[in-house]
Amino acid sequence: MLKELHREHPEFTVHGFRSSYRRWAFEQTSFPTPIVKAVYSHDPAEGDGAEAAYLRHPDAMKKRRQVIEAWSRHVGGGKVLAFQAQVV
Repeated sequence: MLKELHREHPEFTVHGFRSSYRRWAFEQTSFPTPIVKAVYSHDPAEGDGAEAAYLRHPDAMKKRRQVIEAWSRHVGGGKVLAFQAQVV
């Protein structure tokens, strides 16, 4: 994320980004907690088997996108960037 941010704004950083998101999501929205956590988790499929399976389900992915889009509107731009995963 930092690399993408620095393309346009090298003077900015992402420090505090996750905590700002978490506070907004828990205080200002009614999104389910597992979905909110999955958005900021390094590995949303971590955890017990049932929850991990749920978070990989297409319905959960749709809900995660809804959270991300709401966060994007909240921070002002309203544009969600699609990042391509790079296999190393």
